[in-house]
Amino acid sequence: MKKNYLIILCLVIIGNSVETSAQIAEEKLKVIYKMRVESDDSTMPSKHRSMIERLYQAYSELEFELVSDGKLGVYQYDKKLEVGESDIIYSLAINHGGGSSIYYRTKEKKIEHVHNLGKKINVFYDPKELNWEITKETRKIKGYTCYKAIGYKEQYDPGREKVLTFSPIAWFTPEINMPFGPKGIDGLPGLVIEGSMNGKLFFYADKIEIGAGLKNQRKLKMEKGEDMNETEYLELLQKMRPVTN
Repeated sequence: MKKNYLIILCLVIIGNSVETSAQIAEEKLKVIYKMRVESDDSTMPSKHRSMIERLYQAYSELEFELVSDGKLGVYQYDKKLEVGESDIIYSLAINHGGGSSIYYRTKEKKIEHVHNLGKKINVFYDPKELNWEITKETRKIKGYTCYKAIGYKEQYDPGREKVLTFSPIAWFTPEINMPFGPKGIDGLPGLVIEGSMNGKLFFYADKIEIGAGLKNQRKLKMEKGEDMNETEYLELLQKMRPVTN
C-alpha cells in the first residue's frame, strides 16, 4: 500500500511540474540580461589594463531586455544610461551585447533586424544553427534548475575567405519552456539563463519576470526590412565593407 502511495505521489509531482512548465510557456516574459567576462587577466598587457577594466565596467552597467508573449521573443539593448556616441568604450560594450540589432525568435524562425549600410534588413538564420548537445550537468541559477548545453556552428566569412567556428555554451531551464535567449543564443527547450558564444563573454539573466500583467506588447512587433538569409547578408557586407587579412 505504501509503495503504491509513493508511485502515485511521484506521478502527481511530475504532472504538476509539466503543467507548471506548460503554463509558463503561455505567460508573458521579461528578462534583463547583463554581461560579465570569465577569463584569465594575468596575461593582459599593462598598457591595455585600464581600457580593459573600463570595458568590463561598461559590461556590468549595460542592460539588454528580452520580452515575450510566449510565442515571439524580442531581444535588444535597453537604453537607460546616458552614454554618448563619443564614448568608444561604452559603444564597444553595447556592440558586444547586440548593438542596435533586434533579435526575434519563435519556435520556427530566427531573425536579426539590422539597420546597416543605409538599409533596414531582416536576416533569417537557420533556427537550429547552433547544433546544441544537451548534457547531464545541472546547476541551480536564480532558483531554476538549469541544464548545460554545448553548441557548434561553422560560418563562412567571405571577407577572410575562411570558415569561422563557434562553440557556444548555454545554461537553460525547462521550467520556463520558451526557446529564447540573449543575442541569438537560443533554440533550446527552455529559457537560456546564462550563455556565451566564446566561453569568455557571458550573458546572464539579472532579473526574470513572468506574468500576464507585464506591459511589453509595444515591443512585440517585428520591424519591416529587406529579407535576406545569413549568406546573402555576409556577402552584402563584404561588397560594401571589404575585410583585409
